Amino acid sequence: MHVALTADKRFDLGLVVTVHTLLERTQGPLTLTVVTGEDGLKEEAQAFVERRCREAGANLTILPVPRGFGASFQPPWEHHSPAIVYRLMLPELLPDCDRVLYLDCDMVIADDLRPLWEWDLRGHSVGAVRDYWFPTMEEAEVGVAARRELGFRGSTPYFNGGVLLMDLATWRRERIGQRTCDLLWANVGMLDMPDQDALNLVVYGEFAELDPRWNVQIAAMRTLHSLPHPFQRKLEAMPELRRRPGIVHYTGPHKPWNPPGGLRNLERLRYSRALMSCGYLTAGEHAERILRTCVTYARLAAGKVVPALRPVEPSRRREAKVGAVEAAAQ
Repeated sequence: MHVALTADKRFDLGLVVTVHTLLERTQGPLTLTVVTGEDGLKEEAQAFVERRCREAGANLTILPVPRGFGASFQPPWEHHSPAIVYRLMLPELLPDCDRVLYLDCDMVIADDLRPLWEWDLRGHSVGAVRDYWFPTMEEAEVGVAARRELGFRGSTPYFNGGVLLMDLATWRRERIGQRTCDLLWANVGMLDMPDQDALNLVVYGEFAELDPRWNVQIAAMRTLHSLPHPFQRKLEAMPELRRRPGIVHYTGPHKPWNPPGGLRNLERLRYSRALMSCGYLTAGEHAERILRTCVTYARLAAGKVVPALRPVEPSRRREAKVGAVEAAAQ
């Protein structure tokens, strides 16, 4: 099984939990590729991923995208990370690989992914789960006439791009990545979820639908009861999505590692438990995260403006770990 992730320095707390839970749940041989930009990963995050893969016997490649590689793939905006299009470059970055399971780095893997890896794509270029909020192109059009002109109309299924089972040979043959980027660059500002929207427009419903439990989209789960589409009604009637998810995906802008994240609901607690168990942070840093969350909620309850909270600096974390080792040695 070959799994690919894309990450940058801003997603270290998402990356380490995704990798830790993937290795914890996966049975059998695993190859893991982490695609990064030229700046790479945070030093400690990379060291953690390398150590966990050694312990689990997984084959790891950290793959920085070389300067000038796939120049036409580079995003023409400043407010999105280039990492969001790295998944589109996987057919070129992995020339000897014909199938890969792509995962976003804001997930908790809750079950062995082997059945997902073995899913029959039935000749499709990609397997994915429908987007919980926007299950069809018509819903994804979000009331903008110009988006209808791009093709966001009708009952054609629309998928979430966080979990993609990719037939890379088909992607190369049909130039899916390049066509997606061409469409994306030609419509800057028109696409709310840039690469996901563009990929859906290129594939246009011709994908293998995966079981919804392989991409349980948390941001939408809290509102399913009020959403009208038949697919959303079907999801609401599937208790196993809450009881036995395969992959928990923290969709939306509010990630569980950012206050007021960790204590909002049970699924965010699932992330916090995974972060605590993986050993990436010290006990003191976990206490600081909880304190920050409590302070943030208190300020929100009092109607006060919540200031931006500075993350724990890697140097502080390194000093804390060195101090703990020295104390244990005395």
